Amino acid sequence: MEKKRRRVLIVEDEAVIAMAEADSLSEAGYDPIHAFNAVQALACLQAPENGVDLVLVDIDLGRGMDGASLAKSITRTHDIPIIFLSSHTEPEFVEMTAGIPSYGYVPKPAGMSVLNASISMAFRLWSARKELEINQDMIRRLSKAVECCPSSIIITDADGTIEYVNPRFTELTGYSFEDAVGRKPNLLKTGHTSEEEYRLLWETISSGREWRGEFLNRKKNGELYWESASIAPILGDSNKSTHYVATKEDITGRKFAENERAAMMSVLKIINEKNDLHELMRLLSEFLKGWSACEAVGIRLRNGPDFPYFETLGFPPDFLQQEAGPCLEGENGNSALDERGLLETMCGNVLCGRFDPALEYFTAHGSFWTNDATELLSRTIEPALVAGAWSRRNVLGCRSVALVPLRMKGEVLGLLQLNDTRPGLFSPSTVGVLERMADSVAIALAHRSMEEEQRKSAEMFKALAENSPMGIFIFRKNQIVYLNQGAIDIFKLEGSSDPWMTGKTWANRFCLDGVARSAAIKSGNFHLDRHQVFCKDGSQSWVEIFGRRLESESGMSEMIAVLDLTQRIALERKARIQQNQLIQSEKLASLGILVAGVAHEINNPNHSILLNANLLDDVWKSIGAFLDGMSDLGEGFLIGGLEYADLKQDVPLLISGIADSSRVIDGIVNNLKSFVRPDDSTVLEKVNLNLAVKAAATLLSPLLGKSTRRFTLRLSEISPIIEGLFPTAGTGRHQSGGECLSGTDRHGSGHIGIDAV
Repeated sequence: MEKKRRRVLIVEDEAVIAMAEADSLSEAGYDPIHAFNAVQALACLQAPENGVDLVLVDIDLGRGMDGASLAKSITRTHDIPIIFLSSHTEPEFVEMTAGIPSYGYVPKPAGMSVLNASISMAFRLWSARKELEINQDMIRRLSKAVECCPSSIIITDADGTIEYVNPRFTELTGYSFEDAVGRKPNLLKTGHTSEEEYRLLWETISSGREWRGEFLNRKKNGELYWESASIAPILGDSNKSTHYVATKEDITGRKFAENERAAMMSVLKIINEKNDLHELMRLLSEFLKGWSACEAVGIRLRNGPDFPYFETLGFPPDFLQQEAGPCLEGENGNSALDERGLLETMCGNVLCGRFDPALEYFTAHGSFWTNDATELLSRTIEPALVAGAWSRRNVLGCRSVALVPLRMKGEVLGLLQLNDTRPGLFSPSTVGVLERMADSVAIALAHRSMEEEQRKSAEMFKALAENSPMGIFIFRKNQIVYLNQGAIDIFKLEGSSDPWMTGKTWANRFCLDGVARSAAIKSGNFHLDRHQVFCKDGSQSWVEIFGRRLESESGMSEMIAVLDLTQRIALERKARIQQNQLIQSEKLASLGILVAGVAHEINNPNHSILLNANLLDDVWKSIGAFLDGMSDLGEGFLIGGLEYADLKQDVPLLISGIADSSRVIDGIVNNLKSFVRPDDSTVLEKVNLNLAVKAAATLLSPLLGKSTRRFTLRLSEISPIIEGLFPTAGTGRHQSGGECLSGTDRHGSGHIGIDAV
């Protein structure tokens, strides 16, 4: 591909000179174009198709704008190299070009070699300037990027002396630019990184390679922070390191999160693996002591109203004796509260929730912490609170102290206490981790307490269940997982693993009908009173069933309680029969009283009727004899409107009927009185069955007349006499009570027949 020829604009008012210069430039490999004056030159430059790469301009252009003024105008709109080509070498002409960016002043006439060399040099200078401008722009951009970089940047010389730090470095470390420049990077050292690691670092970067790693550094205020660093050498012409650039990223948050996660995992592992509370607290204390690097760690747990130490590490014996419990002692030696209703000491204040998060030494979680208890005591705004609470602890010389409550849903279960005689051991971040650890421990303690309560409840339930007369079943997925002795007794099983109870759903095992089964399965809770179930031996029992669905971590289950009602129902039935008998006896007793009264009222007029009937019979006989002796009485003789002849036959019958009826009434009354005779004794007596049956038929004659179309009573010609023990009517013992008359027929062949249709 042919190389593109560079275009050169010749601005010359002399045509002959311009042509000669154009020919020379063309022979030298350029593409010349010509303009006679400034106006034409500017027009050529404005035309995009011309693409002028360089301008050769004469100082003296005749009329109009001179070459110097044209050059100034070109530099304002175009960035191309300009060479002055003029026959004037006088100082005043040369002075005209001062201050104009140009790439040479070539006097006329100039040989082609000089002109070509000047043009080549102009192109090189222009390219170098453009490259320099690009580099300077890049440097400005890089400098701005370094200034605004979110990472710390340190540039040192070959000896490691700091020459530059960016604003992020000063913001993070607290060291100003002036503090850092001229010093070594070890002003940040904490001693965490070993000397061997530093030696390997220097070997790496001195050999021209990049080193990557992490540092635990210290800020100007003493606070620690983590950095991820990349240190690379800057190599000179001899391929030797002239400078080192360290780019560092603050990874304190990430590192802290990693450490917290590891710490929390360790705490959770201890909590989950240790079932013994003493072993758990011992391992937890050891872990907290190692993790926090504190000299002493203690754990207080609730014991009644007080919170004594449950586990301690690193505390002197005399301190533990003084701080055994945060409560004051009352007159009787029991734990007591102070006049404010709070436990004494700062531990007590934290345990009671007496804190103000607006104060620097309290957190929103209710923890207390300080990195210098001595300094805090000297300036606290609550001397009554702090001085009183810390009087004993200050004697011990503790300066770094953290008190973190073990709280679960508002209930304080205990306290984590960390003490150290050195200042500056804690930060808001570390206290936050301790609070999260404390929350996990509190959850574990609450869970243990709940498990202990559940264990006690389970033992109590088992004891109650095993000694309960009720049958108790627990089903899971229709399989019996528990049944007590009461269930074995009710269903007459051979043991808790009796196969008779397997192979059926729990609804079928208890003979639930379709409606009860649907309701029980749907709701899970049901109650069936006086329900019949089958036992293993084939018998049936009356039971009361209570069903309840239970949800637990192991899944859904059903608890069925069965109460045996068989004996109760039998007793209730017997009691009901006895009650009915009593009612019947009371009715009969009342009937006896009624009958006695009625009999008295009936007997008096009935006896009068019977006596009067006999009297009337005697009177009629006397009157009849008298009337029969009168000879003049014949047909047509009337008495009371009736003929005497008819009356003589009917009156004796009427009187006899009245007497018979009176005797029937008297017999009925006597039978009623005998039936309801209030006599509790049971005696050996003889009974004429004919008379007894006849008396009963007489009493029941109205009922028999209504209930039958024909009633015939056939009695033995020889009255059967039975002898035995007969309950009287007053006792109320009849067939409904399961008893009947019994005795012996002394004649042997007597019988009674009753036909009713």
